[in-house]
Order: sequence, then C-alpha cells, then structure tokens
Amino acid sequence: PAPKAAFVDELGKRLAKKSARPAAAWAFSVFESEAVETASFPPARVAISTGALKAVENEAQLAALLGHELGHLLDGSFEKQIASMRHNLCVPLATVKAYEAEGMADSLPRGIGGAGSAATLDAMARDTMKMRLMMGAGRAAELDADRVAFELLVAGGYETRELEKAIERAGTIANHPPATERSKAIAELRAKANPPKGKSPPLPKNLK
Repeated sequence: PAPKAAFVDELGKRLAKKSARPAAAWAFSVFESEAVETASFPPARVAISTGALKAVENEAQLAALLGHELGHLLDGSFEKQIASMRHNLCVPLATVKAYEAEGMADSLPRGIGGAGSAATLDAMARDTMKMRLMMGAGRAAELDADRVAFELLVAGGYETRELEKAIERAGTIANHPPATERSKAIAELRAKANPPKGKSPPLPKNLK
C-alpha cells in the first residue's frame, strides 16, 4: 500500500543521507509477503516485506532493518561478487553467440555448441544471480552490515538497543549468523562507542 511504501522510502532515504553514499539514487520499497524478509539490490535499492513491517515494534527497529540492508550495499562486496559472476558467465556466452552468428556452432566443444546454447547460458547467468541473492552475503558481511546499521542508528539519533530487538523479532534467518552471535557483536560495538540513549518513536498506525 502507498502509505507504507511512502513512509519506508522516506525513512530509508533519511538514513542513507547519513551514510557513506548520501548522493546515491536510493530507493526503498515494500513488497507483499507474510514472511519477515528484507533484501538489497545493487546499486542502491532496498526492499522490505509487509511481514517485516508487522514484526517491528517501532521506528528504530524498522530503521535497524533498513540500515542492515544499506550496509550490504555500502561496502560494495555484493556488487563486486555479482560483477564477477556476470563476467565469468558472459565470457563463454559471448563466445558461443559469436560462433553461432557465424554459423560455426558445430566447431565448439561437444556439449557447448548447437542450437539454443547461447539461450542456455543466458538462463544460467540469470539463475546464478538469483541463487546469489538467496544465499546471502556470508557471515563476515552480515556482521559488518550490523555494524553499519548500528552506526546509522547512532547518526539518526535512534536507540541502538533496538537493533538487537529487531534481530530477535526477525527470527532465524537463513545464511545469517545466529542471533546470539550478532547481539554479542553489537554489544561490543556499543561498549566501545558508548552512544547516548536514543529515541524509539512509535510507528504510524497505518504502517501495520
């Protein structure tokens, strides 16, 4: 619904302005799903499910989830990995297309040439991208995204303890470190930074 999307987009852009890439063309959207899900798409798009909006208790927890996804995009690792996979698949794809364009597909090694081989590699490239999005970024990258979320909460004046609460309310997430490990790392960040107590504003009633 429009009110949810508008609120999420406005909040996300406020956080992004305090990030290392404030001038990027950031976009934040809401998609229909009862599951608690968030996702980031290079170069500057973040999406959150309606289920996640129902799970969070206040604006600070929502900011924490958006900040975590911002963290994945800000470090550039996700985009670099996708670019690498695209290169590794597009090189043979370009070769096959060139051979097929010249009518020389039969000259390719057995199992590679022939009608439809370029289309097959095209499909492989798309499937690989989808798989990478589903697999997550890895333990170190997830913990670093939590660090970015923590820093953005501080910069936005939010209560950083809401980050652990948001992680707890999100439940078990595939391909992420256990919530206990993430909470311990966040507590260590708080001990070092010693941020002032922040705000935890209630969410608009129409957001649920």
